Amino acid sequence: MPESLVYKRTEPIDLSIDLPPSRCLVLIDIPERFPMDASDVACFLIICSQTELNFALLSRFHLIAMLIVTNYYQMDSVAALILRFYIKMTHITEDPLSLLCALWYIFGDNHPYCVNLASRMARALDVHPSRIMELLRHRNDTLMLATARFCKFVRDRLRAHRYFSAFRTFTCEECDADIRCKPTARYVYDNARCWPCCGCLIHKPCMPPLCRLRRCPHCNMAYFLAEPLWERQSAITRDRIRKYREQNGIPRNAVLPSFTQLRTVFM
Repeated sequence: MPESLVYKRTEPIDLSIDLPPSRCLVLIDIPERFPMDASDVACFLIICSQTELNFALLSRFHLIAMLIVTNYYQMDSVAALILRFYIKMTHITEDPLSLLCALWYIFGDNHPYCVNLASRMARALDVHPSRIMELLRHRNDTLMLATARFCKFVRDRLRAHRYFSAFRTFTCEECDADIRCKPTARYVYDNARCWPCCGCLIHKPCMPPLCRLRRCPHCNMAYFLAEPLWERQSAITRDRIRKYREQNGIPRNAVLPSFTQLRTVFM
């Protein structure tokens, strides 16, 4: 070739489309007492080699068996996707406990799979990941797990979360005070009351007499004798009610207690 063409760079041409399909055999060596046979391992590896994992096809395999295979072939990125999908499909504080115990016995507590699952459970419970491992370890034998103590801890944390999440805070329009009200019943609070229309709060000490209630200052619902007039409201008012109920975490079809039902509170 001429000297000027020796180092000439040519444009790459994709010939994979014109090539005929070829078949090849791949020898897969698996250890004894493996959770999958060679054919299942081959099928699993083919599914994992795709650009996007098809979790519908992976559902035919057992979860722990897939994690053992990914650990044997050092497929940590695939294992992270499988764990993330599994956690989304299950309740993080209930079902993964049995999985964490099984992975603990198989791989040990310092394995990345156990650390990943424990960190996700700790994030849901708002505790440090080391707290999860500490609660699961048996007090007398470090090789044993104490699931009853962990379940009690999860139950207490969830109860406390539900209790404190029911607290509501708002600013009174009359006294300009920041009020934090404690629930005493469903949609009933110790120092505030819900407007029966949109569910916004009104400060009980600053609440006027029931006969003077004309309109809700939030959604503009009209009242007569402390009862909302649902039939006479416009579409704009109903849209406001839906918006405020969604902001306050109240279902649209929830029936809030009326002011006349709580008349004894103001006597």
